[in-house]
Amino acid sequence: MAEGSWGGVLRSARIRARLTQDEVARRAGISVRTVRHIERGHVTPRAATLERMSEVFGYDVTDGGRGPGSSRLPCEVRVLGPMSVRCAGLPVDMPLKQRMLLGLLAVQPDQVVGIEEITDALWGDGAQPDSRHLVYTYVARLRRLITPGDDRQGVDGRRIRTVHGGYVLSSRGMGLDLCRFEERAARAAVMAGVDPMAALDLYAQALDGWQGRLLQDLPQLRQHPAVVQVAQRHIDVAIDFADLALSLGRPARALEQLTVAASEEPLHEALQARIILVLAGIGRRATALRLFDDLRLRLGRELGVEPGDELREARRAILRESGAGRRTQPLEREPPAAASLASVQGADEPVGAGVGSFGVVRGLRSALWPCPSAVVGR
Repeated sequence: MAEGSWGGVLRSARIRARLTQDEVARRAGISVRTVRHIERGHVTPRAATLERMSEVFGYDVTDGGRGPGSSRLPCEVRVLGPMSVRCAGLPVDMPLKQRMLLGLLAVQPDQVVGIEEITDALWGDGAQPDSRHLVYTYVARLRRLITPGDDRQGVDGRRIRTVHGGYVLSSRGMGLDLCRFEERAARAAVMAGVDPMAALDLYAQALDGWQGRLLQDLPQLRQHPAVVQVAQRHIDVAIDFADLALSLGRPARALEQLTVAASEEPLHEALQARIILVLAGIGRRATALRLFDDLRLRLGRELGVEPGDELREARRAILRESGAGRRTQPLEREPPAAASLASVQGADEPVGAGVGSFGVVRGLRSALWPCPSAVVGR
């Protein structure tokens, strides 16, 4: 696009999204001055800036400015929830084993995934002598599905490259939601010490990409080390987001993302402690205390342990703030199967009633979690 032509495109995109220049700058991690200069045609935005602004607007602004739904990416793969594949804008269906193979590659983008690892994930102890040949067949079929036709002539253009001992899924030029999550989370961590509000927006954008449990419809891969590692990364980022939201007095920003993350590990104590603090921070102290009681019952019944220091300190902070000096008794009922989520979703007190708890929350964070990247007990 010619010099200065980007101004009108980006200004129209911003107005369509009903955002101010300040909001676009904060969410994209750039200065308001830069946004202003671009819209006035004084400067030409760099490719990285255009990519960040595309993320803010929710579509590829370089694709002729056609608006939401347009994209020049030939293939999009989503793994942060039920796995889905779209190529040329159309959904792609494939047999289970091929879906498992693509899922395994997609949670390890740009990394070598060995043949032995693939056969073990797809067949386990049931692998047959011809399993390796079936992997070759599945890879060939996947290549035809997700590699653009004009790239198939050269090996370097393949989305799935053959390397010594295995395969690599190249994320370059592909819409892979896991890569977007990691890129936004990394930018948020950097921005946290410079512009905390911008970091909060970036964390929210990163976590909004999660639509449920990782590879939710492929439970066969749930215990694979790479899947476990990405799921833990989700929890870590959600905790960092919650810590930042609490420190800024914006606890409500983190509640939805925390409950989604809790679907990965419903008994993760550090994560549940943040949910309790967030609930207290928005005035739902009774819900927070019920959640603690439900967790205590589940931990005892399922793991044979008592709540750890983080959960207990979160509860004590709520009791101190509410002036309740006596210990509340456990609920005399059996908690639901998803107690940690069911308790959170109840609305027993109005949002905003707990403004006075922000000071306690900050003090508790200082005692237990000195900084978002140094969380005790992860």
